[in-house]
Amino acid sequence: MLPVLLLAELGVAGGRYAQAQAYATAAAYSAARAASLAASPQQAQSAAQSAAQASVQGAGAACGGMTASTNVSDFTPGGNVTVTVTCQVSYSDLLVLPLPGSVTVTGTAVSPVDLFRVT
Repeated sequence: MLPVLLLAELGVAGGRYAQAQAYATAAAYSAARAASLAASPQQAQSAAQSAAQASVQGAGAACGGMTASTNVSDFTPGGNVTVTVTCQVSYSDLLVLPLPGSVTVTGTAVSPVDLFRVT
């Protein structure tokens, strides 16, 4: 019975990691798109943070402690906005395997700023 429990727990841990990676990547794409549509670099950073938070809302143990880093150094018409989202995957509730408390996953996305933007 113990080998079956260990195998099941390993499957849960792997699934949680894959889910967290998907959450981080989706949040990064959403945040980059929101930032690229903003009117100014300051608004872009705020929009990216809000979009990333909304994207991982309800993720629970799969994506806790989310942080979003927005690079708006090329926020000009035809430039790019880059967003990196980092999440903590929690394994503390898995009881059988001695897994680390949490693992960090990262997702990065780039979105172009409209070439014909009037700023």
